Formats: sequence, structure tokens, C-alpha cells
Amino acid sequence: MFTSDEVRFNNIVSVDNTLGVTMNLAGETDVEKLVHLKNSHLYGETTDLANDCPDGVGGTATGADCYCAKKYGHMNTSFVRNPKTPHNPSASARPVYKLKSYATWNGKALIESTTYYNFKSATTRCGEQQSVFGLNKSAADWVPIHEFRNVNFMNVHYDAVAYIMDPNPGWAKIDDCGEWPCTAPSNVVYSFYDSMFGVNDGTTQLPVFGGNKHTFQIVSDFATAVSTYPNCDKVATWNAWSCYDPNQVLVPQVGQLVFESLDYDTEDRSVQPVVIENDDGYRNVINSNMDHTWDGFYTGQLRLSRFPAQILTDKAYTMTYTGTPFQNGRYTLRSDAATKGILIKIPYPNAGCYSVKVDGNIIPHQLMDPVTQLPIPIDTTTATCGMNLYRGVVNYLQFFITPGCTAYVIPRDAILTSIRLEWTAAEFFNGDGATTFTQRLGAVLGIDVTRIKIVSVYEGSVNVDVQVMG
Repeated sequence: MFTSDEVRFNNIVSVDNTLGVTMNLAGETDVEKLVHLKNSHLYGETTDLANDCPDGVGGTATGADCYCAKKYGHMNTSFVRNPKTPHNPSASARPVYKLKSYATWNGKALIESTTYYNFKSATTRCGEQQSVFGLNKSAADWVPIHEFRNVNFMNVHYDAVAYIMDPNPGWAKIDDCGEWPCTAPSNVVYSFYDSMFGVNDGTTQLPVFGGNKHTFQIVSDFATAVSTYPNCDKVATWNAWSCYDPNQVLVPQVGQLVFESLDYDTEDRSVQPVVIENDDGYRNVINSNMDHTWDGFYTGQLRLSRFPAQILTDKAYTMTYTGTPFQNGRYTLRSDAATKGILIKIPYPNAGCYSVKVDGNIIPHQLMDPVTQLPIPIDTTTATCGMNLYRGVVNYLQFFITPGCTAYVIPRDAILTSIRLEWTAAEFFNGDGATTFTQRLGAVLGIDVTRIKIVSVYEGSVNVDVQVMG
């Protein structure tokens, strides 16, 4: 595992190689890292090779010469902050694929024109689990989206396509993930385009969806999330769900929302669990990164507040933090559905004001509707990344984000408050109430009237929402 922004693998051949091929990169940058595998051939078990348990009765897992191991053809790609020495003498750093630092902010795995062979069953000849795709058992922080294009499955049983492990219960301890396991394995998304399933020995079960080429997704079995997605079915042997369009028209719609704190105390202050919900019943509960810091025999009790979540695009969500939401944060949507964004609402427990910045520019809040005297709702059919509204007094921020866009949420030096006056709205406006109100409020507060902005005025008697700039 070494530091680079891109690494390419071409014409790789792997045969019955226990945990298969895995390709990883290190280094934290804002540039999207890429791991690219193409034109390769990855094989599972074959009778032409020696049996893993030659002295077992019928090849079963017995005997001194038996090595019956779990097998993958392809273990997930990981992107981590710090590289490891290839031949590290430290026992804690082994095995080589063990991840020992935080996952990076970004990264993509692209697999093209590659063929997987001879995963004829979900179990090996000696009775252990096997699948084409599996997870690194130390991937606690983030499993990036994997994009597969024009890959072929030859003599691959449908049951043996994948196995997506659940979060390890052993992670639920103070020196790893806290009171409950880290949730990266619950938020895995693999996208397949024009994939072919072939049979040449008559023993292999084809996928249940029709057609010769398939566009589909494999999504982790976090039931309260994935069960709300259209055209998704659970595959028990995968411990995951298959999501596909029966007409093979729509591109995959499931993506990942990745967000993190940019506050100075991002490793010290816990805000998890973060709960993401919508009106369709979707509910995803997210934990932050694992504690990877050690000081002698003790952990550093430092955990990066960075979160990945599987999510269906073209929906509106509410994000609730168990702790106080971070003041400065960034949010990005990773999805192949290039035109489908999501709407995010974040309630804040404290009075304040927040702005959204995209590409270095502050995106203005939505204007007020003169009839409802509320911010004009965001039209997600025409919205661009970063469009937002903030409602003071009730204190929530709502913003729209599109695939590939990163939105920064930053605090604004302002106070929002609501004042009720015993006037009618007609009396307020007929008497030039707005000017009089700001002048008198400025005099009371001892500030210039240019720092006072009336956000809305509505009846009941007269309610005035006011923003005081810092």
C-alpha cells in the first residue's frame, strides 16, 4: 500500500488465491484518487488444482494437511491516509491488507473488461464460504463505490457473486468504535454496467433478472434503508441486496453520501450516531471512523468525525446528530445518477445562522415568499448544487446537493430572532414600520441599522423575523 493519486492494473491473472485481488492506495488529498483494473482474469477453485484438504474424507476440512480458508476473487479497494511498509516486522501491522489509518475523503475503484471464473458454489470443496466479491475484514471506516463496466461472470453461481459482511461486533469497544460497531460494511455500493453471465458446463445458475447484459447494483443489507428502495431484492447468500431496473433502462440510483466535520475538534468531539431519515421509511444510523491511534499500550481515543451512508438519489432527507452538529462541515454525494441529487435538512439545537459554500462561493439563501412569509421551497427539479434555505427561530438548514459536488456548511456571524408586535400587518406597513422598526432596534442594541435585516413579516398579531449581522 503506497501513496499515489492513481494506480492502474492491467492483464492480471489470479487463480484460487484465497482472498483474491485487492488494490489499495494511501494519502489524503482533495483530488479524487483512482484505482483502475482492466483486462484481467480472476479464477476461483478448479479441479485442476490441488485440494485444500487432501487428507480429508471427500475433501472435508479435517487432517493435519488441511488449510480450509474463506475465499474471494476480489476483495474491496480501500483508500487510507497513511501507507504501510510492505514487509512490516510489526505484528500489529499484519496481515498486509490490514488497514491501520483513517479512510481518505475520496477515491474511486473502476473495474473494466475483467472476467471472473469458476465460483460454482457459495462454498469451497472443503466447506468454507466463497464468493467473487468480499470485504476486507478491517474496512471499518469506508468502502468506496466500486464501478464495474463490461465484466463477465463465467461458471459463477448466482449465490456466489458476493458476500458483504456485517459490521464486526468486536469493533464495539472503547479502543475501536465506541459502544457499537463502525458502519462502513453497512453502506457498501457496487454498481455494474453491461455485465454478462455465461455458462459453459451447464451447472451454473443464472441471475434471476433477464437479458444477456445486466446493469444492477449490490447494496449492503441495512434493512431499514435498502428495503425502501424500488426494484431491490434481498439475496440471503450475499448478505446483501440486488437492485436493478427490470427494463434495464435506468442507471443505478443508489449512491453514497459522505460528510465530515471540519471543526478543530473533529477527532475529540463525538456527534454519532447520526440518523438519516425520509418520509418513505428510510432510516440509516451511522457511526464515525474507527480509533486508529495508539500511544504505547493505550489507544488515543481519537476518532475522525467522517461518515459514509448508502442513500437513494432524488429524495429529501433529514439528518439528526446525537451530539451538537458540527459548525463547519462538508458534504458530497457520490453516485452514477448524474442528474439526481438529494435534499438534506439539518436541525440545529441552538440559535444561529449557517451558509452553504460551493466552489468557494457563498450560495445565497432562498428568498421569502410574500404570501406565506416563509423561504421559497427548493425546487429539486431545477435546483443546482448548494441551493439552500435557513429558517431562524426554528433553526434548520436545508440544502440541495448533486453527484460529484461538494457543499461546505459554515457558520455565519449573525443572530436570527423573532419579535411579536401588537399591530396589524396593515398598520405596520402603512406606517413605514420596517424602517421605524430597524431604527429603533438598532438604537436599543447600539448597532448600525445596516446590520439589521428583516427576514419576514407575517400576521398573528405582527411577527417580525429579524437577522442581526455580526
